[in-house]
Amino acid sequence: MFGFSPSATRLHEAGVKFERITSSCLLDLEFVNGVLKIPDLRIHDSTEIFFRNLIAFEQCHCTDRYIIHYMTLLGSIINTPADVDLLMDQGIITSIAGSSEDICALLNTVGKEAVLGDVCHFFRLCEDLNAYCKTPWNKWKATLKRDYFHTPWAVISIVGAIILLILTFIQAVCSLISLKGKA
Repeated sequence: MFGFSPSATRLHEAGVKFERITSSCLLDLEFVNGVLKIPDLRIHDSTEIFFRNLIAFEQCHCTDRYIIHYMTLLGSIINTPADVDLLMDQGIITSIAGSSEDICALLNTVGKEAVLGDVCHFFRLCEDLNAYCKTPWNKWKATLKRDYFHTPWAVISIVGAIILLILTFIQAVCSLISLKGKA
């Protein structure tokens, strides 16, 4: 049926960047070149009621299940309050009601008992996200940036160390050549 997406923190650890886009449609999610573009989501006191009513209407009167697929995708991206905090830091989620724990609970329970249907409108997006997370190179690159190249001074010191190693190797080769010439 539909492969769920990894959580926001797992995506971030794999090197996925999150970008807030302004769109009139919440369903305009896009994953291009390691960037997950998500329309901003404003959480307020009536958000849960709003989405539950949309899901109920969709279940009763529509053949396509866009809203429930959107909520299921959000529920898979947001598993913990840390995921909410990450998306709030990126400006994707703004809230005037509740804490990160409340938002996490809301997005994980709002579409819990609804029928998803046969076709998932975000299937390709989930496949792409899962493939990106499973690629070891993306994880290594993200770890290097996060742990070793997080400041300009770290980059300068690593480049200096590499230059020093190269010069040491050249000096060793030159010493061996000169010893060979004397013998």
